[in-house]
Amino acid sequence: MRKIFAEWWPAILVTLTLWLVLAAYLNLTMAQNQNHFVYALDDAYTHMAIAQNLSQYGVFGITRHEFSSTTSALLWTLLLTAANRMVGVHELTPFWMNTLIATLAIFLIFRALKKQGLSSVYSLLIVTGIVFLTPLPVMIFIGMEHTLHILLTLLFLYFAGHAIAAAKPSDGRSHWRIVLFLAPLLAMIRYEGLFLVLAACILLALRRRFWSAVLLGCLASIPILIYGYLSVRHGWYGLPILFW
Repeated sequence: MRKIFAEWWPAILVTLTLWLVLAAYLNLTMAQNQNHFVYALDDAYTHMAIAQNLSQYGVFGITRHEFSSTTSALLWTLLLTAANRMVGVHELTPFWMNTLIATLAIFLIFRALKKQGLSSVYSLLIVTGIVFLTPLPVMIFIGMEHTLHILLTLLFLYFAGHAIAAAKPSDGRSHWRIVLFLAPLLAMIRYEGLFLVLAACILLALRRRFWSAVLLGCLASIPILIYGYLSVRHGWYGLPILFW
C-alpha cells in the first residue's frame, strides 16, 4: 500500500481534492433546491428521459410513445440506459457516472505524464491545472457526456499516437487494435469525435498506410450511419435534432 501511495500520490491527492469540491457543491445545490438535485443544463434531462424510456419501455425517445432522434451522444445515452437497468432510474446516476469517469481521467493523465519522465511535483501541478481549469467539477454537475468525451479523447490520442508513430505497422499492432476499438466509441460519445478520427486518418495516409486510414474512418462512421438510417426509417432526419 505504501508503495502504491508513494508512486501515485499526486493522482490520489488531486482525486481527493476533486471529491471534496464535489461534496461541497453537492451540499450547496441540495440546500438551495429544497433538497433536490438539479443539473446545470436541461440537456442532461433529455439524455435521462431517453434512457428511462429505453430501459423501461424499449422506446428510444424523449417520451415513451415514439422514437425521437434528439441526442448526438449515443454512447452516453446507452450507458445511462444500462445503469437504469442495473440500479433503477435515479436522478443522481449521471453525477456518479461522471465522478467515476473524471477519476479515471485523472489517473490516466498522471500515468501519461509519468511515462514522459515528469517528476511527481510537476505532474501534480499539471493534473491539478487540468482538473480545475477545464473545469471538471462544472462538467460533472452539467450531467452530460463531456467527461467521458475527455477520457475517450485522451485514450485515443495516446494509442493512436503510438500506433501511427511506429516505424512499421507490426510494431504498433497492439496499440492499433485499441485504436480501432476506440474510434467508433469516440464518434458515438460526440459526433465531433469524427474530426479527431479524421486527423488520425490523414496522418496514416501521409505515412502511406492508406488501407489503415480507410478502415479507421469506416469503423468510426458505422454507428453514426446506422443511427442515421434508423432515424430516417422513423421519419426523422439523418442527423439528430437537438433542442436549445
